[in-house]
Amino acid sequence: MKKINIKMFGKNSVSTLLFWTTCAIFIFCFCLYFDTIFSISGYIISTNLATTILTATPILILLYLLILIFKCFKSNKMFTSKIINYLNIFAIVNLFMPLIPVIFYLIIYEKVLWKKSIEAFPFIIIAIFSFFLAAIFKQGFQIQQENDLTI
Repeated sequence: MKKINIKMFGKNSVSTLLFWTTCAIFIFCFCLYFDTIFSISGYIISTNLATTILTATPILILLYLLILIFKCFKSNKMFTSKIINYLNIFAIVNLFMPLIPVIFYLIIYEKVLWKKSIEAFPFIIIAIFSFFLAAIFKQGFQIQQENDLTI
């Protein structure tokens, strides 16, 4: 039986597959986003347009940040300051993204929908995990710099 070696990082790896998959999803969502905006904008500006813009824009931002993160994972040198910055930005966006619909519903309907508040929980968990991942990459970057100086 032949053993299959799958690389996680670098060229021809899982991270390359995730990079291209995320790019395809981003392009698909981007097309849907603009199709929805242009089809709604013919009507009177309503809460549908505002809801679409307020919910779809942060998702597109998250997908774009994922593309940048997976692009860094594709490279041969993983521990860079760029990926640390991208992970921190990704965590901050995940932390504040669920607040947008909650604030929107608070302004429009003058009450907080608890369903929207509960939907924020996975994003907060992803944000915390991303902060931990950024801290790990920061330590790896520092160790890599120390090793580069000693060689």
